Amino acid sequence: MLPESGAGNPVVLAGEPPDPARIPPGCRFHPRCQVHAAGEATALGLEARCTGVDLPILPGSSPTAEVACHVALARRTTSAAAPPGAAASPAESQID
Repeated sequence: MLPESGAGNPVVLAGEPPDPARIPPGCRFHPRCQVHAAGEATALGLEARCTGVDLPILPGSSPTAEVACHVALARRTTSAAAPPGAAASPAESQID
């Protein structure tokens, strides 16, 4: 998160970054992800995706916001189908 984004307090990942020679399968951040550690990915039925399905490398040149997170992508799909005014979960602001 960029400090100038105005998105609130940054989320600090605990633990060490993975060894570049041994990147974990699935999401590169899942070993240190707070949402994954809290069991939210499991509750959403996404743990197998987080730990086994690689995400694309984002080009960083898109004029719109992009995210490479199975949980955030699932939330976007769910919120797009939710009725207007439906409340988002508190953890959602930590991921997007």
